[in-house]
Amino acid sequence: MDVTLEPAGFYNGSDHRYYFMEGDNGDNGDYVNEDVFGTSATETTSGAMFHELTTDEQIDAVLARVGYKRLYQFTYDPATAKRYQTYNGNFTESSWNDGNGLPKWAEPGNAQRIYTFDDLVGWQDMYIRMPEGAEEDVFQVVDLENTTEVEIPVGTYVDTTVAHFTQDRSYLENTYDGEPYWAGSDGEILYDDDDDSARRWSVTPDSGDGVRTYSIGVVTDDETIAKGSYALSF
Repeated sequence: MDVTLEPAGFYNGSDHRYYFMEGDNGDNGDYVNEDVFGTSATETTSGAMFHELTTDEQIDAVLARVGYKRLYQFTYDPATAKRYQTYNGNFTESSWNDGNGLPKWAEPGNAQRIYTFDDLVGWQDMYIRMPEGAEEDVFQVVDLENTTEVEIPVGTYVDTTVAHFTQDRSYLENTYDGEPYWAGSDGEILYDDDDDSARRWSVTPDSGDGVRTYSIGVVTDDETIAKGSYALSF
């Protein structure tokens, strides 16, 4: 989906602000330029009010001093909301429609919450306000223009069925000159391997379906895959 992050002030984990006053505490100020910029203060910052700061670097320096970060409001374009899914090895793309033509968290009246996404490239070091539940989908964001193929073991499977084994080659190879094994015989006999092969069995599956049982639940260093199992016929 196409997402827009709109500036919505500043936040420190509990308080929401839109502005900070330059000046000392006695003047109800939040910060002093000289304390923020030190000897690097220029004509642009010396004596300048918060709204007079001209660069993001200057604003970030003030925010670091007062202990706030930028706050953004999350919005998205419903027409671009897609669901990407791989099921049984097949990749599919479909419209994101959990109900009323919208993702569940986008339904009217859903509460707004403020989150951080320090592990999401481009969204670090900021607060983002969005509908409750949207954060779970943001963590599963897919960038189709920058993809990397990875192989991750997710579990195991076992095939079971009924099979019939029929020996169609003897264990004897070449020839053997020796006494016969049956009782009451004497003398020697020459055994010859007529099939000219090592012992072999043919395997014929039973007419019924076999079952492949999957067990999902491998835990790696980086992620945990939910445990469970399911079976299908093949």
